Amino acid sequence: MEKDTAVISRYHYKRGYYVEVVSQIPSIGNRDYWLCHQNSGNKMFMFSDDFKDIRTEEHSIAGTILKDIKTFEKTLCKK
Repeated sequence: MEKDTAVISRYHYKRGYYVEVVSQIPSIGNRDYWLCHQNSGNKMFMFSDDFKDIRTEEHSIAGTILKDIKTFEKTLCKK
């Protein structure tokens, strides 16, 4: 059985990075967070979490984004 998903929001960061927030339709409260870069077709899974509020969501992203960018650059942007 296939489930529909939708991008709920995008959080833009520095140097072309952004985080896509994806949720199942209809929403069950759980969201997936994907690190993306505007010049890359690659996405890297960051984490899943239940949605509480925007402030908590932003805090969760801010707490992991620098580490995830380093991982993204090491693994997905190799030339």
